[in-house]
Amino acid sequence: MIAPPSSFCFRSHTVQVATFVIATAALFAADAPKSEDSNIVVELFAENPQLVTPTGIAVDGKGRVFVAESNTHFRPQNYKGPARDRILILTDTNDDGQADKRVVFHEGFTHVMDLAFNSEGWLYVATRMDIHRMRDTDNDGVADEVVPVVKMETTGTYPHNGLSGLCFNSDGTLNFGLGENLGHDYTLVGSDNTRISGGGEGGSTYHVNADGSKLRRVTTGWWNPFGMCVDRYGRIFGTDNDPGASPPCRLIQIHEGGDYGYEYRYGRTGLHPLITWTGEIIGTIPMIGGTGEAPCGIISADRSNLPTKYRNDLLVASWADHQIERYVITQPEDSGQVKAVRHTLVLGGNDFRPVGLATAPDGSIYVSDWVSASYQLHGLGRVWRIRGVDTKAIWPPPKAFHSLPTQELRGIALTNTDLPNRVQAVRELLKRNYPPTKFASEKQPVPIRAEVLRYLSMEEHADLISKAANSSDPVLQHVAIDALARDIDQARRLQGAAAIRLLAFKRSPKREQIMPEIALDLVINHGKDDFDRWFVAVKWIADFKLMKYRKVLIENLDDEDLTPRKYLALAAAIDRLDGKKPRDIPSPAALAEIALDHERSIALRTTTMRLLNPGNKAISIDQLVQLTKDNSPSIRLEAIRLLAGSTDGNDRLNQIAAEAKSTSERQAAIAALAANNEANKQQLLKLIEHESDDVANAALQSLVGLKLNANETLVLATSSGQRKAIAEAVQRVGGAKFPRPDAKDTNAWLKLLEVDGDAASGERVFFHSKVGTCSKCHQHGGRGTAVGPSLSLIARRLPKDKTAAKRILLETILQPSKEMAPQYTPWIIRTTDGKQLTGLPRRKGGNSEAYLGIDGKEFSVKKADIELHQESRISIMPEGLLQSLTLKELRDLFAFLMSSQ
Repeated sequence: MIAPPSSFCFRSHTVQVATFVIATAALFAADAPKSEDSNIVVELFAENPQLVTPTGIAVDGKGRVFVAESNTHFRPQNYKGPARDRILILTDTNDDGQADKRVVFHEGFTHVMDLAFNSEGWLYVATRMDIHRMRDTDNDGVADEVVPVVKMETTGTYPHNGLSGLCFNSDGTLNFGLGENLGHDYTLVGSDNTRISGGGEGGSTYHVNADGSKLRRVTTGWWNPFGMCVDRYGRIFGTDNDPGASPPCRLIQIHEGGDYGYEYRYGRTGLHPLITWTGEIIGTIPMIGGTGEAPCGIISADRSNLPTKYRNDLLVASWADHQIERYVITQPEDSGQVKAVRHTLVLGGNDFRPVGLATAPDGSIYVSDWVSASYQLHGLGRVWRIRGVDTKAIWPPPKAFHSLPTQELRGIALTNTDLPNRVQAVRELLKRNYPPTKFASEKQPVPIRAEVLRYLSMEEHADLISKAANSSDPVLQHVAIDALARDIDQARRLQGAAAIRLLAFKRSPKREQIMPEIALDLVINHGKDDFDRWFVAVKWIADFKLMKYRKVLIENLDDEDLTPRKYLALAAAIDRLDGKKPRDIPSPAALAEIALDHERSIALRTTTMRLLNPGNKAISIDQLVQLTKDNSPSIRLEAIRLLAGSTDGNDRLNQIAAEAKSTSERQAAIAALAANNEANKQQLLKLIEHESDDVANAALQSLVGLKLNANETLVLATSSGQRKAIAEAVQRVGGAKFPRPDAKDTNAWLKLLEVDGDAASGERVFFHSKVGTCSKCHQHGGRGTAVGPSLSLIARRLPKDKTAAKRILLETILQPSKEMAPQYTPWIIRTTDGKQLTGLPRRKGGNSEAYLGIDGKEFSVKKADIELHQESRISIMPEGLLQSLTLKELRDLFAFLMSSQ
């Protein structure tokens, strides 16, 4: 992060500031944040020197704006401001829309992050170390009653990864978040001395009574839940900043007991094999959407005076993307989570750094603005007001469901046409011990089933819990785990979903009694029948550092069915048991050491070779050439692959292509020659004459993209003869385009796939550098480039019906922009010199922004050179990828993808 300029100096001002606003209004007009909606106005309410470096913001029942002014967040040596943070009251006394009076409500805290008022008028203040509530009992504008609510005991001191995210439920109870705290051990202490301790589990969210009693942890698996809010339906949402290498930041719907996948003990990247940022590990819950960089405050627009279409939206302050985002929220019946679609509500220039959001009684929204990219104190700060043009359009408050009569709640739960209202009514009824069986039907919408399952037992409702456990919905799976954990003896009756049952055992207080069963399963089964169960067991051993099972993990390394995913999980677990620093993947040197060790199993050596890329220096060319002569076919194939692009290894590749007895090795060598196909053109043309259609076709694939002269074109035509099996491949080398259906005509493409292909041939298409080219952006089985999602387990996410599975794959590949996961949504960057770049965002702090290009390489752009950056609705995955494949290649590729378990 950049430091403030050396000439910076804080100056104290005690005068009224009406003249200041006039002087600065014109100065900042050009870069002032704006909304594209003409029915929304963005106005400057206050600016330095009236306030500096603001963080949290709240508005009381009188419309007074309370702002936390930071004087401690990375304080430079020459800083002249107050010694501690202040909470200021900003008031517009003459109704001109701008603050003209400032009062210091409180001074004395360190690292104040968030402010929030409860319904009784108490101002709650979260610092990184504690939460207090305060009020002014004598109406002199100064807090005279300050009461502790929650405190944290820890050695962690980093300013903004501690306590924050204050928001209240309709019953007056408080939610708050705790960041990853850089992995330091901590203990949270409530007002009744309830104590909750932790350390490396990552960020978590908590619930407590308004007075600080009955503290409990609600969710875990976050990086930093900096902002949280409750919407009109009682749903709780939070913003989560991202680890170093796992964008995007997340918008999360909070579910009681939820695990969102991240754990600090496994490193800061978010890419460690034993954790997930995107909900891909069983038992974790994914984000509902990706946010802009450095999301801070979040509110529901339901109490604002914005136009009616925004009523159910969530608003998020994106600090590094200089915008207020809005998320259109809908609740599908077949999903335990809401669906969130992101748009931009307000966009500013580089000096718009929104932090906190708060809604006033008149429906206007106030925004605290840090202004500078510097994390250090810099003497700048603003507050903006966002309002609808029709300022009288404030919506009525939602019903307080906790105070409604049971009969009215029952009516809403059974007959209301608004699903979120029904869910809220069911939730409140169940809290009152209303019989859950009244809503326990499998025909109920998934969100209602999820609420009901929290109150069911395996003894009486094994069928419903089993169906939830075997569901593909992560929220249903989660509540099934909790239901099973309540009675692990009954949990043994669960049919299927062995991994879910094991996760329930792990959450149980009796887990120590169950662990021997897990070790036995690892020894006997090695995950052959159920990878998910095996993975849960390995992670269990790693999480709790169960050293007595280290030998079991070592034995698993030499399993004949070892895969890259299993190897990485085992290596990571063993590292943790051995006290090593977490690493996402072993170093090339460590992988090469195993690959060259003839005492290790063939499966392990092959796996480590798959995790190496061609061109790496860990294994020399001479060593690779020797490995192409190994007794093991799998070792030979991997060595051939690693020689691709090597000038020194080219002769050996040509020898294998011409002489190898194994057709698969010849095909692999020919594919490797494609990396230098111009230099190998004549050899490839000769191979077209080979009697084997497989060999000839491999040569034709490697010739794609080369220009042939007249003689070479003649050779191509005469050597291929009338061989129907390679006719399309010959036409493609000659420049022909295949007649293929329109990309949106999925049914026509399905007809082309009525004949099944060969999965082994499809794997070569997937990894080929000239045709297919899937591995340029996707990984599979440890190989490839991680631009897009890994496709190693794609078949597990597809329907069992083959036609339905093919349909989904076709639509995903042919129409890549139709549905994009948040982590794979690209951004367009236009620079001041007219260049336009596209990439997946990685980091946006400091003086530059980093993106991942389609080639898998990271690039950076200086912020001063960026004219525009915005989210793209067009996928980074190119269209037309299938149109260039022959029918055989198309069918083979789909056979390969559909076999990827």
